[in-house]
Amino acid sequence: MLSAHRGSASSRRGFTIIELLVVIAAGGILLALLLPAIQMARESARRSQCQNNLKQIGVALHAFHDAQRSFPAGQGRPEGTTSGTAAARSGPVWMAYLLPFLENTSLADEITDYTQTGRFASMDNGRAHTAAHYTAPAPAVGTLVTLSAPDGTPLPAESGLAIAVRKPLSIYRCPSGTGTELTEWNFATASYVGSIGYGPDWGFFNIEGKAISNDQFPDGLTYTAAVSEAGVNAPPDSTLFQLSDQHQPQWFGSPQGNLDASLRMMRYDRLPNQSGTGTMKSGHQGGVLVLAADGAVHFVTDQVNACIWTSLGSRKQLLDLDVASYGAADTWITSTANSSHYDESQAQWQD
Repeated sequence: MLSAHRGSASSRRGFTIIELLVVIAAGGILLALLLPAIQMARESARRSQCQNNLKQIGVALHAFHDAQRSFPAGQGRPEGTTSGTAAARSGPVWMAYLLPFLENTSLADEITDYTQTGRFASMDNGRAHTAAHYTAPAPAVGTLVTLSAPDGTPLPAESGLAIAVRKPLSIYRCPSGTGTELTEWNFATASYVGSIGYGPDWGFFNIEGKAISNDQFPDGLTYTAAVSEAGVNAPPDSTLFQLSDQHQPQWFGSPQGNLDASLRMMRYDRLPNQSGTGTMKSGHQGGVLVLAADGAVHFVTDQVNACIWTSLGSRKQLLDLDVASYGAADTWITSTANSSHYDESQAQWQD
């Protein structure tokens, strides 16, 4: 019995090299199959978070309207500035005005002397939402920014305003964005910008303190874009923003008065994820998420018809445009003023 037991034990053997290699190869194949699924699940979660951010921003926009009888201006206009200058576009932007309606009341209180919510004045471009200067002098030159009190007095490096404007806000950050957290001048960045549609006076937001109310949408809130993504610099390769890039979105404002840092056009020559500093750009593959003025969120693909994109960016009808080369014949109607031009035909979301 003893010898039989020893014989059985001696007959056992381990894996051969070939068997081990087969197991390793099978494991590698299984991992290769699982990785794309894991990555897809992660991106789906990031996209859902981005979509939720936009929905909350939509709720906040309408809460602001209920309180102020208008949506926030694209940027408040610092008092004493001249229309068309960088100084007139260097005030706190719409994201700063929404803070009280996004459960950020304490942060809103820290900047309230600059936003001056509810204060309007007659300026050279009409009635404008005023704001206080926050740089000395305003606007800043390059990346050298000296923050100031509303009366122009320079502030120390660790002032309350300096601490406030560098606070990162997750509600304004897409998880798939590739922007820096801070600019070279220590302003916290964002992943979203407002739409001015075809240009100033055409979109959901306006510039230089002009605010728009919900009765100024002939196209309807449902078919007008309000906010979209701008959280990457150069999709699809997702080149990172440079710390000194003045076009990178910032939730408080652009001390250099750079319009692209808070507002961008939606028109036929500025399509989603198109190259250039003034377009809507997303870290999500194949398109951008867009918040409509009624609070709904839509995914617009990179292949969207250029005239449909233009129409969704505008709150009122565009007329007599030379857009034949942008697919207008498929979506718009021939202009009554010029048979080679086109008038906008209201578009609908296609997601």
